[in-house]
Amino acid sequence: MQASNTRSYTRHLLLVTAYLGFISLGLPDTLIGVAWPSVRDFFERQQSDIAWIFFGAGASYFVSGLLTGKLLKSFGIGLLLGGSSLLVAASALGYSVAPAWGLFAACALLHGLGSGAIDAGLNHYVANHFRHGT
Repeated sequence: MQASNTRSYTRHLLLVTAYLGFISLGLPDTLIGVAWPSVRDFFERQQSDIAWIFFGAGASYFVSGLLTGKLLKSFGIGLLLGGSSLLVAASALGYSVAPAWGLFAACALLHGLGSGAIDAGLNHYVANHFRHGT
């Protein structure tokens, strides 16, 4: 009976962790909109230049989502999520220290690659390890 309770606790903990992962995945996406006025002034950009950030992040998110299946087969869920989290963290660090607009915009590519793989990887994990109502 004790092993069953431990297994149930572990499964629920994994599910809560996945939910927290999904929530944390969306937080940085909204931050760029709040920070944009300061970023725009710092790099002396036009208002429309935010499109480069959204397009770069969106396009790399799309590509990452397409490749996640192959990455999961090659590396497994743990390495995929760990590596993708490092990409998102590197993009956040890059956003904060980028001395030039081109480097700042390149961080959007890292953010999209990491976020796309996290999203698809978590969806894959939950879909394959939990049933409705679990």
